[in-house]
Amino acid sequence: MEAGPKNKPTPINLAQQTYWNSAGLNSGTVFEHLVQSWASHIIPVDQNSIPTGEIMAIKDTVFDFTSEKKIRSSIHEVPGLGFDHNYVLDSGEEKSGLKHAAKEKDPASGGLLDLWTDAPGMQFYTAN
Repeated sequence: MEAGPKNKPTPINLAQQTYWNSAGLNSGTVFEHLVQSWASHIIPVDQNSIPTGEIMAIKDTVFDFTSEKKIRSSIHEVPGLGFDHNYVLDSGEEKSGLKHAAKEKDPASGGLLDLWTDAPGMQFYTAN
């Protein structure tokens, strides 16, 4: 497919939206999964889940996954429909030009997602 307006600005969003459940297909909820992120800030959203443009520190809030914790421990405390927030990544551990962004694991199955990226942030979405 090819398209392009002539002489007009054109907004474009090339977002990739991939969803993981490290326990596998049809394995139930992710409430017992453990998550850790290397992000100490998020971009808050308004009542319509639209980013406000602010950057908010998350230490000791429901959004704080800087230490490994179960999703269940805070999913029902998040205002709105659960997690759908952009986490601003810290400049922590790097490997081959990539930042360590997050880790998610299912203790029951041993399934593990270890996420590395060169992006400045990542979206954490729980689909509830």
